[in-house]
Amino acid sequence: MLDAEDIAKVQIADIIFAYDNAKMINLLKARGNDILHMKFDKMREKEKQIDHLVDTEFKTLTEPVDAFIMFEEEDGILIALEESKKGNYQLMGQPMKLKQAVEPTNIIWENRHFSNY
Repeated sequence: MLDAEDIAKVQIADIIFAYDNAKMINLLKARGNDILHMKFDKMREKEKQIDHLVDTEFKTLTEPVDAFIMFEEEDGILIALEESKKGNYQLMGQPMKLKQAVEPTNIIWENRHFSNY
């Protein structure tokens, strides 16, 4: 059983947020490909689609959907995982569900995409 002193010792090293931005990333890649191949009419079409996406889905594009939390000490994640089972954690006013991620090697966490399917 953890006491308040153990929990208070948990230090967070960094937090990286991830966003539901797969549509934007795909449009930016397609626009870059059009520029590379000097298809400037298609590039301008992609820019219109990007502008439309920003206008219609700005909140979705800018609201974090995940947070990758790195702890100063390995015990920090163990304490956080144990405490999260009690449902006491919130981030930015939203309930948090913690689970341990795979080891970060060459993963670009911000560019991964989740789906409900």
